[in-house]
Amino acid sequence: MAKTKRSYEIEISETRCRSCAVCWEVCAPKVLTWKPPLNKAIIKDLDACTGCRLCEWLCPDWAIVVRPAVKPTVPNRSEALA
Repeated sequence: MAKTKRSYEIEISETRCRSCAVCWEVCAPKVLTWKPPLNKAIIKDLDACTGCRLCEWLCPDWAIVVRPAVKPTVPNRSEALA
């Protein structure tokens, strides 16, 4: 059986981020990094995200939200013709 890869969305509030470095230090797959000159958190490799949410839980400023990606639904052919 083929294993399907889950995908996640990460939202980072640039106004809430205080560049504390917690998120990119706890992220084992290195999904997050920083953006000079203010060293705000940014997404480096979204496909590597495992959805563990450590960055979200440990962010002292609540600047990060991780959620499963919503895939658009495509109606089947019979529904489209109805």
